[in-house]
Amino acid sequence: MIVFNNLESALIIAKRAGMIYHDGVHSCIARIELTSEGKWETRGGVIFTDYNFVSIQGHMASAVDGSKWINKEVLFHVFNYVFNICACKKWIVQCPASNEKALALDLHFGFSVEARIEDVLPDGAMLILGMYREQCRFLKVGDSSDGKKLCPSP
Repeated sequence: MIVFNNLESALIIAKRAGMIYHDGVHSCIARIELTSEGKWETRGGVIFTDYNFVSIQGHMASAVDGSKWINKEVLFHVFNYVFNICACKKWIVQCPASNEKALALDLHFGFSVEARIEDVLPDGAMLILGMYREQCRFLKVGDSSDGKKLCPSP
């Protein structure tokens, strides 16, 4: 299930992403699942910060090691939020240069490395990646392979 601005999920994702979540200032899209014990567990998500009507920053993180939290439903909601609801021209993400797995995921989504900033994280450098609306392959009009409508352009 996808939840929006759920404080419990946002705080978990923020901690895993190494940032601070400000309720009422930042936004969050998270995927939660019902465990076999009947409890809802946050699997992962995205926290959005620094929205300025042209761009937005996003911080992605799994909430559980090895969690496969990203699926087509999450992608639909995240990219729809950034490029259709917020009408951003560009989405910016930060990635620790040492986190090869996260970098590979960002590049797979279509982000491009734009800058490297040395000595700003506990383990070294941070990469700044960006994606323009026109580069987003998740905004194609039509049906996805699972029958969901994909985002039309605004």
